[in-house]
Amino acid sequence: FDVHASPFRPENLPETRATLKRLKLEICCLSSGCALKFADRHAETIAELKEYIALVTAFTVAHSITLTLAVLGIADLPSLFVEAMIALSICYVAIENIFKKHVSKRWLLTFLFGLIHGMGFANILKDMDISKDGLVTALISFNVGIEIVQVIIVILLLPLLVWYQKKSFYRNVMMAGSVLTFMMGAYWLIERVML
Repeated sequence: FDVHASPFRPENLPETRATLKRLKLEICCLSSGCALKFADRHAETIAELKEYIALVTAFTVAHSITLTLAVLGIADLPSLFVEAMIALSICYVAIENIFKKHVSKRWLLTFLFGLIHGMGFANILKDMDISKDGLVTALISFNVGIEIVQVIIVILLLPLLVWYQKKSFYRNVMMAGSVLTFMMGAYWLIERVML
């Protein structure tokens, strides 16, 4: 597809700053690039961003370990078990969202779930029938690609999530979404166990 937009020019900067200020947003430079953030929550936004990046990194490191072990044939679990555990992990997170306001050491739980999900990713790579010569490159590319996409998503969505959490309807929508997520995970779990 084509994007038809005029390029950003220095003369557009004052108008852009005024728009961001009116929206109570500003651009802050981070070591990983630039992201929009709420001007009145600078420290909290940076801390949240670091926390979310730590979570996705823990997930990536964990799934990289089991993905590598499984694809190399060192560790292998039946795919039915792995898929059931993935569904169970989805149910658990949904229940946690409903009943707990704050979870300590979430990175550890995310790491454990990443180990399970890595086995699921391994089944996908095994089905691709990659030659042994290209296996290391495929594993590195897959893992680096997943990490980059996850960090980009966090950087792009965090300002929206911070804004959304301030809304009066946030809790109700989050609860409804968590219930729906639990139901989908439970359906997937039942489907896998009953096969």
